[in-house]
Amino acid sequence: MSPAKRSATWPHIPSSADPRDVMAQIEKTLIPTRPRAANRRHGQWDVLSRPTLPLILGLGMAIAYTFFGVLAYVHYPHVYSPLHNTLSQLGNSNLNPHGAVFYLIGCAVGGALVMAFFASLGHWKRTGTPLQNRLLLLMQALGAVGGFGLLMNAVFPENQLPAHHFWAGVVFNSLGAAMLLSPFTFRRPNLPHLGVLVVPAFAVAAVVLMYVFAPIHLFEWPPVTVFLISPILLGFHTRGVAILPSPHQATEIPGS
Repeated sequence: MSPAKRSATWPHIPSSADPRDVMAQIEKTLIPTRPRAANRRHGQWDVLSRPTLPLILGLGMAIAYTFFGVLAYVHYPHVYSPLHNTLSQLGNSNLNPHGAVFYLIGCAVGGALVMAFFASLGHWKRTGTPLQNRLLLLMQALGAVGGFGLLMNAVFPENQLPAHHFWAGVVFNSLGAAMLLSPFTFRRPNLPHLGVLVVPAFAVAAVVLMYVFAPIHLFEWPPVTVFLISPILLGFHTRGVAILPSPHQATEIPGS
């Protein structure tokens, strides 16, 4: 270290100073530089352990739809099985006169939360490339359409079959397309991306199989299950984007 740099960082200590005062001065000069890294790591841990808005909305959507679906199932007067029944039959007032209202409430609340969830993903723009940000906008639009379709399933239950089939198709097609875009939209070099790749691939495959084996009611359940789980997983994944630097920061010139 040069004398100039040493004089800028080393405290001035009189030759007659008490040794204990000397050690105190040295500690004040050297030790404060050490906790900064620890404080930074602690701050990152605080961010990672803090629930994000997407996580809260994703959990709320899954809990609301499942909770009201279970209430509808409890009131279903006939034998009910994923092998022989669709989810929409829980909202059919002819088949489930005392429980259909619960399923319809679940669709309405769940649909509203789906739209809010996709709207809350805008924070990803800060760390995305221009292409990823355009894909994010498209994905948010598809998610909003899918959430609105789920909301409309509450307005047009299975009793009104043509309209119900249309809006059910909107839900599966829109959310399936959004899942198809998510690996390209949310992959970041410094974040684990296995879940971002595997879960959407499984969701898209589940939707395709549902259409291929349309007469078999059981194939409706896997895509719905993935649609309920994926927002929660993405909510957890969103916590990591808060500590990532913007890609523009690396190209900024200090003082410019």
